[in-house]
Amino acid sequence: MYQATAQTWTKAQGAAASTQLGFADTSSRAYLAKLEVGRSSITLDKLEQLSERLNLSSLAMHTLPLREHTDQSAN
Repeated sequence: MYQATAQTWTKAQGAAASTQLGFADTSSRAYLAKLEVGRSSITLDKLEQLSERLNLSSLAMHTLPLREHTDQSAN
């Protein structure tokens, strides 16, 4: 599931043309780097904060990794 979250986060970040530096007031670059490669989990509070920065629904950021994970498992 970490990989699915990482893929969703990376896609959303790219679509918003954001970099790790753009989230400096929300999270450390080290934490964001771990998210991007699927080496860290995310709390609901942090998910909400990051989603807000990307102008996305936290619900979307919560459910898209689940869909990605389900798609990966089916293949």
